[in-house]
Amino acid sequence: MVNLSKVAFAALLLLGGVGVPSSIGPRAALAQEGDEYDGGDLQRDIVVGDVDDPGDPTEPVESNADVSNTLLVTYSSDSGLSNIINHVEEARGKGKGVMLKGNNRYKSPKRRPGRSGGGLDGGGQPGGGTGGEGGKGGNGKGGSDNPKARSGGNSKGKRNRWLEAGEDEGELDVGFVTLETTDGETTNSELSELGGLEGVTNVEHDVELTVAEVKSLRGANAANEHVREIIEAMGAEQAGLNIEYAPEHEDDHDDRRRLAEDTPYGINHVNVTHLWSIEPQQHVKICVIDTGYDLGHPDLPSDGVTGWDAHSPETQSWDVDGHSHGTHCAGTIGAIGGNDAGVVGVMPNPSKFSFHIGKGLSDSGSGSGAAVIAAVKDCVDKGAKVISMSLGCGNCYVAAYDQAYKDAYDAGVLIVAAAGNSGRDSVHYPSGYKSVISVASVMESKKLSYFSTRNDQTEIAAPGHYVKSTVPRNKESYGTKSGTSMACPHVAGVAALLVSHFPNCNNNQIRNAMIHSASEPPTDSLNLPGWDKYYGWGLVNAGMAYELLKNEGCIGAGGAAPDEAAGEKLSDMALGGKDQKTNGCTTDSQCQNGNLCLGEMKCNTDTNKCYQVEGTAPDCDDGVKCTIDTCDPTKPILNNDPKSMCVHTPKTCEDEDKCNGIYSCDPLTGNCQQDTPPVDCDDGMACTIDKCITDTGQCQYTQKMCNDNNVCTFGDKCDNSTGCVFQPPVEDCCGNAQCDASEDEESCPIDCSDSITTSFDTGVARHRYLGSVFNIATKSKNVTIAGVGVHCILPNDKVGKVHVYTLGGDYYGNGNWYKKYRWTKVLEQDVTCAGAGLSTNVSFPEVVKIGKNKVQAFSIYVLTDNIMTDYPTTRHIPHSAGRHAVYKEDSYVQIRTGSGNFCASGWCAILTPMAYSGSFNYVVVDDSPTTHPTLSMKPTTPPPTNSPTSTPPTDSPTTKPTHSPTSSPTESPSAAPSTSIAPTAFQPEVVEMLTHPAGWANILRAVYFNVTAGDEWARITDLQVVTCRTTSLQVYMKRGNAATYENSPCDWTMVAETEDGWDGRYWKKVYPPWKNGFESVVMEPNETVSFYVANTGSSNGILGKRTGNRGTWYKSSWTKLDSTSAVGAVRMADGRTGYNNEQLFKPHSKYYSAYGMYGGLKMETMQAGSTQAPTTAPTEPFSPDALTSPVAESGEVKDFNGVQFDVDNTGDDFAIITSFDVHFKSTGSKHIEVWSRSGSHKGGSLGSCSPGQNFNNWCNEWKKLAHGNVDAQGLGKFTATPEFSVAVKAKTTVAFAIVSQNGRLSTHSATASSATVQGSHLRINDATCIDDYYGSNLQTSHEVDSTRFKFEGTINYAIGYGKCAYLSHFPWTRLPNGASSMDIDEGDPEEAIMVYEPEEGDPDDEDGPPLDGSPGEGGPSDGEGGPEEGVMYQ
Repeated sequence: MVNLSKVAFAALLLLGGVGVPSSIGPRAALAQEGDEYDGGDLQRDIVVGDVDDPGDPTEPVESNADVSNTLLVTYSSDSGLSNIINHVEEARGKGKGVMLKGNNRYKSPKRRPGRSGGGLDGGGQPGGGTGGEGGKGGNGKGGSDNPKARSGGNSKGKRNRWLEAGEDEGELDVGFVTLETTDGETTNSELSELGGLEGVTNVEHDVELTVAEVKSLRGANAANEHVREIIEAMGAEQAGLNIEYAPEHEDDHDDRRRLAEDTPYGINHVNVTHLWSIEPQQHVKICVIDTGYDLGHPDLPSDGVTGWDAHSPETQSWDVDGHSHGTHCAGTIGAIGGNDAGVVGVMPNPSKFSFHIGKGLSDSGSGSGAAVIAAVKDCVDKGAKVISMSLGCGNCYVAAYDQAYKDAYDAGVLIVAAAGNSGRDSVHYPSGYKSVISVASVMESKKLSYFSTRNDQTEIAAPGHYVKSTVPRNKESYGTKSGTSMACPHVAGVAALLVSHFPNCNNNQIRNAMIHSASEPPTDSLNLPGWDKYYGWGLVNAGMAYELLKNEGCIGAGGAAPDEAAGEKLSDMALGGKDQKTNGCTTDSQCQNGNLCLGEMKCNTDTNKCYQVEGTAPDCDDGVKCTIDTCDPTKPILNNDPKSMCVHTPKTCEDEDKCNGIYSCDPLTGNCQQDTPPVDCDDGMACTIDKCITDTGQCQYTQKMCNDNNVCTFGDKCDNSTGCVFQPPVEDCCGNAQCDASEDEESCPIDCSDSITTSFDTGVARHRYLGSVFNIATKSKNVTIAGVGVHCILPNDKVGKVHVYTLGGDYYGNGNWYKKYRWTKVLEQDVTCAGAGLSTNVSFPEVVKIGKNKVQAFSIYVLTDNIMTDYPTTRHIPHSAGRHAVYKEDSYVQIRTGSGNFCASGWCAILTPMAYSGSFNYVVVDDSPTTHPTLSMKPTTPPPTNSPTSTPPTDSPTTKPTHSPTSSPTESPSAAPSTSIAPTAFQPEVVEMLTHPAGWANILRAVYFNVTAGDEWARITDLQVVTCRTTSLQVYMKRGNAATYENSPCDWTMVAETEDGWDGRYWKKVYPPWKNGFESVVMEPNETVSFYVANTGSSNGILGKRTGNRGTWYKSSWTKLDSTSAVGAVRMADGRTGYNNEQLFKPHSKYYSAYGMYGGLKMETMQAGSTQAPTTAPTEPFSPDALTSPVAESGEVKDFNGVQFDVDNTGDDFAIITSFDVHFKSTGSKHIEVWSRSGSHKGGSLGSCSPGQNFNNWCNEWKKLAHGNVDAQGLGKFTATPEFSVAVKAKTTVAFAIVSQNGRLSTHSATASSATVQGSHLRINDATCIDDYYGSNLQTSHEVDSTRFKFEGTINYAIGYGKCAYLSHFPWTRLPNGASSMDIDEGDPEEAIMVYEPEEGDPDDEDGPPLDGSPGEGGPSDGEGGPEEGVMYQ
């Protein structure tokens, strides 16, 4: 046997820092020196996922999981490495399962930092200061540099070993070795033993990294991206399924329909298209580390593409992408342009760059940190200048990897990574390392994606919401994905483009140039001046970064280079996120952060470091313990005192649950103290159910009903001292949970069977998915489950794998259905399916024991190796009674309805209740009956006729007179004369028609619905809603069916509007405070009245629920009153949802279903003949008008491709501009385009993506209003443009651009004053020329032309008076004369977010679920993320 230490030591040194080599795996490398080496345990080169739970090829991922049996051992010298290898040899000699996996040697040794240094940063990674305050989430004052734990601590039984006090703090980290153990016990012992070796500086767990993609978005596209690709294959038999999905865009709702090349919105957002024609100075290599690459895809480069993979069965070859994530990210960077197909990337010309692919993740979307680091090193070795990494894990700092990324940075490589999809303040790696750029995600509106992770390392933002790009050809070639994964390649592509144009700039300078030129995001509550944790420094802007580097050079744009003479490295310049600007400054402007709360920053040009000017940052501590002190940078500074930006908010201690007592803040400590004790409602009576009402703090007592619903027991009663007392079942009764001597399985299967089956009938089990999740409940006996029969429908030539998990308790409660870590695996077994209509029987290796009167949840699903192709695998039974209804039962067991599973992970659920199609085999263990059953059991047979009844005898009512006593004179009413001057006033009777949510609901922005009266007159006096952070509502009514009046704002009358400043809070059933009351609406008998309720604030909306399919609006009763009610059988129909704010009265598209509004109406009775119904307000008028700027009689005649000019509305009413008449130089057919933007075309905000350059369209702020061919009339005559519709509000300015590709517009030079034309309402200002028309960018000029011209032509417009006229200008409305405005693309349908009822015990939670954070990390992922059922959407 060859001595392991010598052979392995030599081999590891030969590896020279390769964690997992590109050409050979560690096993081969270690075995080359001697054939006798037993490498049998080195079976895998990397660890991928969990061996018990293969990664889900369709599942969104943000994992916190350690690769639990893989260790990273950092050493300080060659002798330390030798000690590690000798230790492994000794351990293996003792029979321990320890394996050497590889060695990664740092390019330059790193000295371990001293213990007096700065605190931990937000991720628990070492800070770089010299003491004092630690970073957010770190150790605080006096913090250590030792990241002993990731944020929140390490998992149980796992630890990092660091230097202890008294040890030599001057050791160097030379490299690290990867070891793998066979079990957790060995791992724990190795953590301790390796940490004690001389020359070992750190021992830590490897981590699992996964793609940073969000698969289950909240909104319509959740179904597009996840369900559509597999559900549509089900066929017509699924038509009744409660699933609905809407397209990303109304004009292209099928990704499989490819008509022409598409420029995804993200490419325009990063402002890059005008740079494509500029020749770069060098070719650049871009490395994409991900799940692989579909080599040969017609829209992706093939020539010159190289790659690396781990040569293991888990990862497969780099040129195969079994997942699709890697191909999608590569397409965003470099999809080929100009081929009239597919999409384009940030760099669409493959002759200007090349790809190198690192397959660090497997086709499941996950992989070990060691594999990813090996891919990083290979990218560096192959000459890549930019690395794109759309992957990571939460709270998983690894010191060894931190140094490896610094090595790559020191080699001049710019590393870009996804910020993560937690949707909350958390730490994510590798984006959390300082040498890595962390990229947040924004939507098409440029506002933050709800899932984007927030922390101090967030550096820059890019589009990541519904991004269209390439996917493998076997997955339809193109697809839409969401996540910070999609944002990352936008930044990587921009970085690579800048490197190709400015090769003399180092990677840190390119990085700084991008943040110095970033565009300010839209103004919202998250966006602060300068840096913030949401957007970082802003939105990446290729055009502005290019201009900055071109004009200012590498140092002016990106700061100083490291001082190599002083030993400074590039990685020393990298601080990342909010601190990235701190190092390398050369001017004060490079230090400016825009956030005055952080104080004034200046540059120390001696040290090239930014510093804070003393006294400029406010100290907001007011010394009061019961206030929360913050700084608001948007507040003005008064009297030069920065403290005027401070905000002191009283600390609230009340949870508004009056049952919990009353609390207040202790002014001495700042802690919440109890002033009034909690309410005690226990009355000591066992036969009452005691409850405290949270709103009032009052006790409520309900009599306990004692009935076990057993057909064979009688005389159940309640004893106030002991509770329910149940009598034993009578003998010889079928249903007494006892197989009596006179019974057998045929005569009494309910008592004598040892199995229970729902149905295998394919006519009943009509739906097909991957599996079921549901509850079974036991009755009065202990039951042991021994196996199941699964309705598996795979063909017999296809091997499936049955997965069975179980959980004590309800599968749906507390989100159990998606939190896999709570479940216990029963089996995972290969099966050959029996087929449709037959049982595929599976025995459990260990039985599942369930106590009597217990609920046990089961998740049973069947997968294959290629589940996306083989879907579906099992059949299921639709059941409308609800998820927890009893579907089948016998004397011992109930099988309850649950949900179908359509995810390859097994952990998601169909909203429509689905019963399990299959059987359970069980044994009754304990025959003793219970005396305290906790379940309500549905009897399967009628109770015996001799059972006691509480119904009184039929003749009992006759003992009571049916009329009033005769002692009361019948003629007494006549004593009141009919001509009385004070008749009895009519007293209306109030009736409420309400429906309230339970469990979950959808947020409605606006909703139309109908109300139909019964046979009685009724007056509607108020409207109730259920709130979801609602702040502003408007209610409109119209007589007749709403379907006739959608899109017609002038046909509706406002009857109520909420008061200013109202806060409806979360999940509150309220009659809102109406500003001027609720104008009552009278309904005649059988009349239909329509209502439109719209959320007009910036909040979410009101709550409702899906009631039907597409096109069924107004056809079903959402709620109704019985005909015996005081107002008769009033019916409220479900309705059609719509948009709000600037899109009032616009209904959602045809892809949306019918929805009912929670809450309802308050009505009162009326005297017959009351006809004072309100009349509809008359249609508000429009006043057509025109303003002409005639052809000038003097001045130099000029002609251009186009003109830009501003139009001011100087009047007091809004104007609708509908067309222009323009002055062409020549006659003939000319193509013309009309564009507009808000504000002036001159100047521009310094915070915009194109400061001072509003005249070009680099920021995508211009909108094309109309285009088409016109018959130009030539000089001296005006030619009409195509019609459009633009509203110009009173006292505002709108800029217009009129351009022609093949024609010239004639004008005259003029002064600003002589070019101005003032009308009664509008003013036309002087114009500037466009003589370099450049498509959607309008022009490429960087300065507005200084010469002024006169626009010659006519503006056609109308003045609108009143709100309905203003709304009518929108293109989706019907005008008062019945005409329709022109059709336009509606764009993305509005998302309808599903929300959940507050948890029991906190019913008045004023904040509700964090809709912009967790839950909602993109769907369930082993407990990380929120309850996303995937198809619970509008």
